[in-house]
Amino acid sequence: MTSEQFEDSGFDSEGNLQPRRTSLQAWQESQKQIFLAELAATSCVAHSARKAKLARSTLYLWRKQDRGFAEEWRAALAAGYELLEMELLVRARRGVDVPVFHAGKHVGTIKQFNDATALRLLALHKETVAMTRATETQHTESAVEVRARIDAKLNAMRERLQRRRTREAAASSTAGQALSGDAG
Repeated sequence: MTSEQFEDSGFDSEGNLQPRRTSLQAWQESQKQIFLAELAATSCVAHSARKAKLARSTLYLWRKQDRGFAEEWRAALAAGYELLEMELLVRARRGVDVPVFHAGKHVGTIKQFNDATALRLLALHKETVAMTRATETQHTESAVEVRARIDAKLNAMRERLQRRRTREAAASSTAGQALSGDAG
């Protein structure tokens, strides 16, 4: 072992000699963490690579060769997209201050809301919200309560169907009487 290969050595819990990381390996790990943190904050590989002072090609190579790094990369991107989504949600709910100018002078601000973005976010999460509510309902209602609720809905449907059939039979009977009265 040379001093160029290892900073120094240590022993693991079983007393086996374990080489420590080289300064290059330590630096690479440090830069990976900088990259991943920035990627989670920005969702931008190019910006994150610059921040970590690494070439994108190096990062893509590491991602290809290191399954753990690839998983951390995906997790960082997912976190970044969640942050972006939250920022969009805040803007959709609270609006964005837009400056108002008159005759070239700033005279105030107005709140501008982007309903299209809000609707897209709602559409994306409609299923998630429905599943969450269903899960919450499952936890708060017993099986007996759920069956009773379903039975009540089925009974209401049967009653509506019976009323419709009664109306249709009455209409059919009235129409039949009118036709027989015209024939006589």
